[in-house]
Amino acid sequence: MARALLAGALPAAVAYAFAADSAMPWWPIALVPIGAWIARPRGASSRGTWILAILLAAVAVLAATRAKQLVRAGLGHDGWPTYDLATTPMPEHPPEYVAVTGVLRDGWILGEYAVAEGDVPDQSRPADAVLVPMTATLDAEVRLQGALVVARVRADVPRTQDTVTLFGRTEPLPRELAVTLVDLAGADSREIVGVLVDTLHVPQPREAWTAVGLLVALASGAVVAFGLARRVAQG
Repeated sequence: MARALLAGALPAAVAYAFAADSAMPWWPIALVPIGAWIARPRGASSRGTWILAILLAAVAVLAATRAKQLVRAGLGHDGWPTYDLATTPMPEHPPEYVAVTGVLRDGWILGEYAVAEGDVPDQSRPADAVLVPMTATLDAEVRLQGALVVARVRADVPRTQDTVTLFGRTEPLPRELAVTLVDLAGADSREIVGVLVDTLHVPQPREAWTAVGLLVALASGAVVAFGLARRVAQG
């Protein structure tokens, strides 16, 4: 049973503990064939169960890195990378979830409407969400350092001239949106790199716990399958 536990659970545990911040979060998959060889059965009759165990262990590794990201994002903002635009420019390739501090430029705004593809939005009603540029200050001209930040927020969120901190998921901002939202003061739009901070797609605690539950189920299934394969082989 010890070999089955090692082969089925160790790769996922290593992935959860160490791989979420890696440039190659899938590297613990390399542990799966090693564990599978250690827990290999001694008979051909259980080979199908052994292969199933290998697949479950590999999927558990992939689920582990995602579960760690969702736990960190959904169960508290304290550990999120933080960018105060007054002192720390937004990088062109930021982490998936960030906290960003700045002011919302309410003079430039783009409404988003939830409509079916091909339909025309009803602009007589409030938008479902709005895109608002975010800068370090409210000065008429702001020298851009790092990536241009645009926040997606609910249309009814109060927007003042005060500095605010927003939490959201990042994604690349299309250049055409950057040109639409911001007066680039003669700058070449091809040189602009924008980051969208989406405050409407922040993981909730239930998503984190669901991901952890899936991880535990996959790893447990791998352990059981490895153990069953060895038991069948031993008669």
